[in-house]
Amino acid sequence: IGLLGFVDPIRPSVAQSVKECYTAGIRVIMITGDYPGTAQHIARQIGLKNSDQYITGPELSSMSKEELAEKIKTTNIFARVVPEQKL
Repeated sequence: IGLLGFVDPIRPSVAQSVKECYTAGIRVIMITGDYPGTAQHIARQIGLKNSDQYITGPELSSMSKEELAEKIKTTNIFARVVPEQKL
């Protein structure tokens, strides 16, 4: 029996970079393979807006183009996304 833990800390400059993007009028979104709860936690740590809303990769796959076009207007976190969906 064993236990292994990994930590992938956020780089110190990320929160400041996000803030600078917002100041410049640039929308910041997160697209990650992480679980939604993990993505939301990271989003809050870096100051990402609308961190209470997310769309998962499986949800993306089941949406129509029209529904997706509407949802992405207000969603900044895309979690459990596979590499093919990141294009």
